Amino acid sequence: MVPKTDVSGGRGCKVQSARSRGRRFIARKDLVPYSFLLPFLLVFVVFSLYPTIWGLYVSMTDYNVLTGQKNFLGLANYLELLNSERFFRSLWNTCYYTLLVVPSQVVAGLALALYVNKRLLGHTVSRAVVFAPHVLSVTVTSFIWGWIFETRYGLLNLALRALGARGNIPWLTSSQWAMPAIAITSIWGGAGFAMIIFLAGLQDIPSELKEAAQVDGANAWQTFFSVVLPILRPVVLLVVTLGLISGMKVFGQMYIMTQGGPGGTTKSVVYEILDEFGSMRTGYSAAIGYALLVIILVLTAIRQRLVREQ
Repeated sequence: MVPKTDVSGGRGCKVQSARSRGRRFIARKDLVPYSFLLPFLLVFVVFSLYPTIWGLYVSMTDYNVLTGQKNFLGLANYLELLNSERFFRSLWNTCYYTLLVVPSQVVAGLALALYVNKRLLGHTVSRAVVFAPHVLSVTVTSFIWGWIFETRYGLLNLALRALGARGNIPWLTSSQWAMPAIAITSIWGGAGFAMIIFLAGLQDIPSELKEAAQVDGANAWQTFFSVVLPILRPVVLLVVTLGLISGMKVFGQMYIMTQGGPGGTTKSVVYEILDEFGSMRTGYSAAIGYALLVIILVLTAIRQRLVREQ
C-alpha cells in the first residue's frame, strides 16, 4: 500500500513564497518615484539645506573668512543687530522701496493685462513689448535708466527742459528723488511679469459670468469691480507676495545706480549685508541675512493667513 503524501504543506510554502515575492515587488515599485526625486533631493541638501544650516551657525560666530578662525558668540550678533541704527535705516529704505514698487506693479500689471486681453489690433506685439524688460538683467535695466536719469544729459531732464522746465532735477544724487527713480526702474522691469500672471487669471474667468452681469444691466466698471476683481483676488495676493519678496531682496538697482547714496538713503538690507561682509564681519552679515529671512517668512505667513480667511 502506497503511503499518502501531504501536499498542503508544499502548497503553503509556495503561497508564502509568492506573497513574499509580491511584497518585495511592491516595495521596489514604491521606491521608483523616490528614485526620480533623489537627484533633486541631493541638489537641495548640498546647495540649500546645508548652506542654510551652516550660515545659521556662522551667524553666531565671529568668523574670519581669510583664516577660517571661528569664535562662537551665541546671540551677540543678533543683539548688536537690534541696536544697530544702520540696520534699521537700511530696513526702512527697503520697506520704502517696496511700498513704492509693489502697489504700482500690481496696478500697472493689471491695467496692461486688461488691455492685451481685449485682443485689439497689435495685442500680440504689445505683450512682447511689455514683457521684454522683464527678460533683461537687472544690470542692463539699471544702466539704461541710469542714463535716462542722468542729471545734465539724461533723456528725462532733456525732455523736461524741452517742455519748459527750468533747471535739472538731480534724480540720482538727491535724497528726495533717488529712491523714486530706482522704484520707477523696477516698476518698468517688473510690470510685464505681473501682466502675464494677471492675464492668465483673466483668461480663466468664464465669459458667462461677465455676460450675466451685462444682462443684469452692469456697465464695464461695475462688471470689473463686482465680477472680475473678486475672482482675481487670489492672483492679486500672489503678485503682491512675489513683489514683497522681490522688494525685500533688492540690491542690484541701488548698487549700480546710486551706490547706496546719497547719504545711505538708497542702501537696502542686502546692500548692508554686502558692506558688512566686505568689512570682514562675516558672522554679523550672516545675522542680517537671517533677520531678513525671518521678515520675509512673516510677510509670507500674513499672506497665507489672508488667503485662508478668504
